[in-house]
Amino acid sequence: MAERGFDLRLAKAYWLLVAHHFDGLLIDFSLFDFKRDKRPKVRQGVKQAVPVERAYEEMLELLDEYRRGKDILWRPSFYYKGYLSSATTTLIWVNNFHLKNPYGIVPLFSVQVEESKHQSYFKLKFPVSIEEADRLQKELARHLGDITAGSFFQHRQIAGLANGKYEDDPIAKFSFSWKMVYLTPQEIYSLRCKEDVKEPSYEVHPQENGDVLIPVVNVEGNYKSFPIDWWEHFLEIKGEDIDDTTTDLAWATYMAKRALQAGWDEITTTLTVLHYLKNYSLGAGKRRKIPQLLWDYLFKTVWKAMNEAKKEIDPSLPKFVFRISKGSAQNS
Repeated sequence: MAERGFDLRLAKAYWLLVAHHFDGLLIDFSLFDFKRDKRPKVRQGVKQAVPVERAYEEMLELLDEYRRGKDILWRPSFYYKGYLSSATTTLIWVNNFHLKNPYGIVPLFSVQVEESKHQSYFKLKFPVSIEEADRLQKELARHLGDITAGSFFQHRQIAGLANGKYEDDPIAKFSFSWKMVYLTPQEIYSLRCKEDVKEPSYEVHPQENGDVLIPVVNVEGNYKSFPIDWWEHFLEIKGEDIDDTTTDLAWATYMAKRALQAGWDEITTTLTVLHYLKNYSLGAGKRRKIPQLLWDYLFKTVWKAMNEAKKEIDPSLPKFVFRISKGSAQNS
């Protein structure tokens, strides 16, 4: 049997995100075998009542089972079934959430479990009982997802691990918004259909053209687009958080190097890397509310990336010079 793929940096970033927003949550891990029969064989609750802050470390202890073909899935702990009316949470979750929806509802973050399928997470503005969270989750799923998987205790995928339901074992990815998105019970219960379907507005957009670098300036059509690795492949973890500065610089350097090696000129390369960082990177999302801080960060990151890329290609190449006219940042 071929070695199953996984991305532990992505998995750790995912658990950091879940723990950040839903601290104190207790979870169970289960093992699913989707490969042997039409109906999966399930070992329920192989780890129980795990604090979400320890989820990554506990998940690692199950990797040998994962390598043998079992999927590691998680759910809010069955411990809560004894406290449905007294335990509280701000977590709700929808399977197969419709990112394009008529209500303008945007998830806090989503796990892409297959090309067009997302498991989306939402944060309630105020804690509610587990019982109420279950009702809210089912109501939201009725309008915008899969009601058959609407239970609060439904198992869910882990970003960075493969989804064994599909023959090619795709690695689950995730996308998220740096903008804090809250929902209230009133909003969920009062959902009404609208005619115009709106695209949700993410602070960090899921890539629209797949993992492809497209030149933003290509007057004569001389420069070809090409596939690239997305920022998740360059995730750096510092302590107990994502190091967005190091992640962005590594991703920008990689894009710049690939573009220069493909024959793009420095101006096209610079503007394209700047565009991708501004629209998709972690650091840009965090700094977006203060334009001057955002542009200062982008220019410095691209300048460093261009110099690093040129140095990796040929150390004898002259240093990259980034000239910007005064006030252009605010007008870009």
